[in-house]
Amino acid sequence: MAQFWILTQHATELGPKSLQLLGMHALSGCDTTSYLYGKGKTRALNTLLSGNFPGLANAMGEIDITPDDLMNAVNPFITALYNQVPGTTSMESARFKLFTKKKSPKIMALPPTSANLLQHALRAHLQVMLWKAADQQAPPTESANITHFGWEFQDGVPIPVVAAGDPGPPELVDVIKCQCRAEGKKCSTVSCSCHKEHLTCTSYCNCCGEEGCYNPYSKRVTTQEADQEIEEVDEQDYEDVEGVEDIEEQDYEDVEGVEDIEEQDEEDEDDFETEYFS
Repeated sequence: MAQFWILTQHATELGPKSLQLLGMHALSGCDTTSYLYGKGKTRALNTLLSGNFPGLANAMGEIDITPDDLMNAVNPFITALYNQVPGTTSMESARFKLFTKKKSPKIMALPPTSANLLQHALRAHLQVMLWKAADQQAPPTESANITHFGWEFQDGVPIPVVAAGDPGPPELVDVIKCQCRAEGKKCSTVSCSCHKEHLTCTSYCNCCGEEGCYNPYSKRVTTQEADQEIEEVDEQDYEDVEGVEDIEEQDYEDVEGVEDIEEQDEEDEDDFETEYFS
């Protein structure tokens, strides 16, 4: 049996919150945005109904919004989604509080870092911008370049931008390491502690995070890339040394010039004394 929804009735019941639905929907996952691990639509809707998040309506999808304003708009909703007290402004602070609980969650269940939340918010912002323009003849021209909204192209295929940076303090990341040894398939399954937690393998792991590591989350540097980096460093060092030698040679010439001037002054003084005192 078909079910019908009277949208005007629901909009009236929700009041201003009905305008926040688009932002909530995009941030919690839709066709073009990912969802936050363990935070489904039911949780997102209940969070929306239990608080007030005007930024989801007033900022998201607006053409002239800045990244800082966007973060200020989505941060209250995201922190509430993770049961953080109102006023929590830092994702890193929320991650720390949750991780240090007596029963800490899986790392993948922690809130995103601020850098990655911004990329996620930009993608959601783009989607809301397109939804808000649904009654227009064409989408906003600002939406044409999706690389401004948390996307990048690899081989012509758009993929979400993943912000650079460590997922936590180096002191913590250093103690998370795997001991995978299977040749030809190191770290390829969730039996790898790094793979299981969606972390990149590092030099602290048995695999060293190198070419033989099959963890899909690893950011590997190939031998060729490493050699190229070393060559670039060596070349820069050589140029720096040449620069120092040039400076030292110039200093030597300057000193020689000063000595010539002093010698000339002494000759002038001798001539003066000879002329006036002889």
